[in-house]
Amino acid sequence: YDLLREEFIGIHCTSLHGDNWTAVAKSGFKVVWSPLSNLILYNRTADIADALKKGVPIQHIALAPDWAPSGNPNQLFEAKTANEYNIRRLNGLLTPKNIFSMLTEHPALMTGYDDVLGSLAKGRRADITVIKIKDSDPYKSFLLAGIEDINLVLIDGQPLYGSLSDFGKFDK
Repeated sequence: YDLLREEFIGIHCTSLHGDNWTAVAKSGFKVVWSPLSNLILYNRTADIADALKKGVPIQHIALAPDWAPSGNPNQLFEAKTANEYNIRRLNGLLTPKNIFSMLTEHPALMTGYDDVLGSLAKGRRADITVIKIKDSDPYKSFLLAGIEDINLVLIDGQPLYGSLSDFGKFDK
């Protein structure tokens, strides 16, 4: 069976290496990376460096926590895990923006919802998280943030956490 198809998204992909990644790149198959769960369960994770080296487009790699027993509790902590792995094992191959995009733009592109999700633009859902500034680089600031630094969460423009009154007047 040829499971390496453009329509498919593989979760974890810890057993892929070498020519496997070449085949993934040629097919358009996409990958969801869950580094903490992989490291806890298998003592290894998907070889992102090899995937990129073998031609897998970075836009075909998303980042997401696995389930609660072995994964991070939310996207922010999975991003922190990916960043730490990137620093320690990938020698900084990924930029903070790459890691952020793996949580936002890449999943939207991979699932075909990029016309409504994944980035801020007119006509798209206003899913926004406002955090305290920790660094002049907004992507690095995100990676330095903790749960206590989240000031506001909007889903489809509606506040679910925090308060709009903390940020002055907003026009809808």
